[in-house]
Amino acid sequence: MVETLLMYSPVTSTNISEWLDALPNYTDSQLWAMVRLQPDALEDNHRITLTQKSKQTTLTALEAEKLEQLLEGMEQFVLLRSRAITLLKERGYDVTYFFNL
Repeated sequence: MVETLLMYSPVTSTNISEWLDALPNYTDSQLWAMVRLQPDALEDNHRITLTQKSKQTTLTALEAEKLEQLLEGMEQFVLLRSRAITLLKERGYDVTYFFNL
């Protein structure tokens, strides 16, 4: 269900607050699904590659823009996932595993 929501309403910098505001209304199962989501492997690899390249040389304008987009997406992913973990903790679940990753 969460995957379907993200597919039809992806998280963007303009709607991140809407996503964060909606999370408290999610069921426990939906929050757990959010916590278990993984970043897109191809985008994650591209982000890592561009980050490493940026430490060695100057990125082109296109590469720098892409890296910025990828970093923003990762920040939003982590923010939503962290909020879901916090809500689960508040609901009495043991989420200590996620603090040891």
